Amino acid sequence: MTSLDSGPNNFMDISLLPEYAGICGFTRTELNTCFEDRFEETLEILKPQGGLNQSADIDDLKAEILKWYDGYNWLGNEHVLNPYSILNFFRKKEFASYWPTTGCPSHLSALIRDNPLDFIQLTLDSHPAKQIRKTDFSDISLVPILFHSGYLTIDEKIKITKI
Repeated sequence: MTSLDSGPNNFMDISLLPEYAGICGFTRTELNTCFEDRFEETLEILKPQGGLNQSADIDDLKAEILKWYDGYNWLGNEHVLNPYSILNFFRKKEFASYWPTTGCPSHLSALIRDNPLDFIQLTLDSHPAKQIRKTDFSDISLVPILFHSGYLTIDEKIKITKI
């Protein structure tokens, strides 16, 4: 949905639609159903390696997985787990930061360096949904770029009404 190049340009922006909130990762339900057969084996491998306490059970393993890989949230209601990290975790049976190894966005690093943000600027009360949805890169703040590239997430959605 940008004018950076020619090609298809009649897309619908689904990034903030509730029915697509879990599309870009594994939901907690999907974690439990899709990987159900891998929890026991992973738990038994992680215990001797020191990746988990010797008394840990499957619920402890799930809690640790959520601590490491759960956190992206499009709407403040359904957290999704990073799919690349989850697949690597179950393949390697080791807690690690897998996603940062997928690439170094040097253009994003330069944008952050040139446009430092204060913590207070990261609230959506100063960046409403219409700014998050902006696709005109000639006049865009850093917050929508960080949101769409997965570095910021919506923690909570609060509806504000004016009387």
